Amino acid sequence: FGEFCVALERLGFFGEVKSLWLQLVKEKNVSQTLTGSVRTAPHCLLYFEDLDPVTSQVLAVVKQTLTEKHGNLLSAWVKGLDVNGSGLVSPEEWKKGLADAGCTVDAQALFRQLQPEAGRHFMTLRDFDTKAFNATHRG
Repeated sequence: FGEFCVALERLGFFGEVKSLWLQLVKEKNVSQTLTGSVRTAPHCLLYFEDLDPVTSQVLAVVKQTLTEKHGNLLSAWVKGLDVNGSGLVSPEEWKKGLADAGCTVDAQALFRQLQPEAGRHFMTLRDFDTKAFNATHRG
């Protein structure tokens, strides 16, 4: 819930966060009951795919393609996206990196959808893949 609150704040949403959370969790539980699919995780967890299944699927394809080309997402970031080592990837670098890896998705649209803050003109490793970001901070 805490990450959800931070994300909404970054997006400029200052409404009834708890009510929104409860509505999303309720809708997810109803959907799971109707489809018969039940996760083993507690019902109060929401995943990106619960909020935006289309973008989640596109991102999964991109990550799979980058992993196939570079071996893992951290290598993909270093060798394919942030090739100048600045720690930031511009929309142009993102588009080139995806094209070079053979991704045929709308790179510009995906870049906008992954931006954690409206109006920010770059992406960081943390924005792209939290696990890869955490790997850079392990001893």
